Amino acid sequence: MKIELKQLQAAFGTTFVYITHDQSEALVLSDHVGVMNRGRFEQPGTPQELYYAPATPFVQASSAPTTGWAASCTALDGEYAEVETPRGWKIRGRRHGSLTVGAGVEAFIRPEATALGRSTAELPPARRYTRVR
Repeated sequence: MKIELKQLQAAFGTTFVYITHDQSEALVLSDHVGVMNRGRFEQPGTPQELYYAPATPFVQASSAPTTGWAASCTALDGEYAEVETPRGWKIRGRRHGSLTVGAGVEAFIRPEATALGRSTAELPPARRYTRVR
């Protein structure tokens, strides 16, 4: 049905307004998405913007599966931040918003953007890291 709707939209060259609670439907069918929370728009944008640059934890959770942890910021390096969880796990990711060393943060990690290693030397060079807020 998703494919059929997308083909109809292309064939008629018209705008569809499609309301769904299914994230995959919203991201696959849409050129533009408005994520709503409690009756208000939390973030409008393209599926790519919502996936790679969510404005809030709610949009992050709505756009794709992630794992999130409470953590503390331990280092800042340009657009990247390093954080440490209470269990001692270190996470390096692209920072979002203003951060200071020692501040509490929420770190969200997407499975496809994860690399694990016993030491920093075992990790690939910095490429595209998950955002840290």
